Amino acid sequence: MKFVPKALLLTLVLIVLSSLAFCQDYPEETDAASSAQNSYQEGEVNGNNDAKGSFGYGLGGFGCGPFGIIAAAMSNPQPDPQKVILLEQAMGADYVSGYNSSFKKESRKKNLKIAITGCCVGAAVAVVVGSTFIPTLAFFTLYGLSDD
Repeated sequence: MKFVPKALLLTLVLIVLSSLAFCQDYPEETDAASSAQNSYQEGEVNGNNDAKGSFGYGLGGFGCGPFGIIAAAMSNPQPDPQKVILLEQAMGADYVSGYNSSFKKESRKKNLKIAITGCCVGAAVAVVVGSTFIPTLAFFTLYGLSDD
């Protein structure tokens, strides 16, 4: 009776080994055009991920209001030049082109969001200060500060 479990085990091992042999994944053949398109798209994705906004535009929006927002919209953010050189050597010109364009676009969007947030915070601070300071100033102007 011990023969049946050994035969069953041997059969299972042979099935698993043969299925592993037939389940090999072979890389697909790609032409140069799709490879270039993929590298440009990969550069775009990585440029979007690496983009960052600057806190200075938030201060500009806070202090200058709409002029800070205009400055953020006119900004021309650039990626780190050393990183761009390394990427060009490793990934190619198409990748760097996609990386640069998406980095600039996404960084500009983030700068605009930060500047608009700074402008809104500045407006809120102005309303709070104005609502407390102006009535107080008007009161003391009308009634004076006499010790009498």
